[in-house]
Amino acid sequence: MSATVQVHRLTKRYRAVTALDRVSLELAAGQVYLLVGPNGAGKTTLLRTLAGLARPTAGSVRICGRPVSSLERPAQVIGACLDPIRLPALRSGRQHLACLATAARLPRQRAEEVLDLAGLPAQVASRRAGTYSLGTRQRLMLAAALLGDPQVIVLDEPTTGLDVHGVAWLRRQLRDWAGAGRTILLASHSLTELAAMADRVLVLDRGRLIREAARAELDHGADLQAALFELLTAHEGRQR
Repeated sequence: MSATVQVHRLTKRYRAVTALDRVSLELAAGQVYLLVGPNGAGKTTLLRTLAGLARPTAGSVRICGRPVSSLERPAQVIGACLDPIRLPALRSGRQHLACLATAARLPRQRAEEVLDLAGLPAQVASRRAGTYSLGTRQRLMLAAALLGDPQVIVLDEPTTGLDVHGVAWLRRQLRDWAGAGRTILLASHSLTELAAMADRVLVLDRGRLIREAARAELDHGADLQAALFELLTAHEGRQR
């Protein structure tokens, strides 16, 4: 199975803080990867670097065989949903997506298609984004991530604000996207909601990738939360 995402000795420092420390991994097409770890482990930094929103201090990221920094039309290669709070409050959801489509050199009609895909009806899409609930903002950001019909989809806490229907929709989408050959990487603390959707689990702690395994191999069919707690506790003990 070919790797769609290749990360080699990726390091990211913010002054004296090392957020990522020589992380190497490969993500294959058609797979759902769940990125987990304690607060401050570097999960969001890793996702932002993969999406081209943060420049690495050292190391490299290649998406579909090309450096992420050299992608000519990145929206058609990688889509990211990283922060549902940052939306232009005075634009409608439809206007926001139309602007993003224009910037990415995509047909404006694509905005209507992803609104439908994200389950946002016309009356909601016409309202100002500043009036949206957190769950609706999350759906709009998911729609934005899909604008370019990307091969790689990166999601940070994608269930934030979603009700039970939204979570069920997202779970179906994850399997559909993977079934269509896309690579999915998501970071989430909601293991009970999304763990069953993951093919493989990546465990990050203190900026280092300490384990990558098939989900069933990691939890042995039992409680993934308990298995991760045991793994992280053991790793913390070795660092002392």
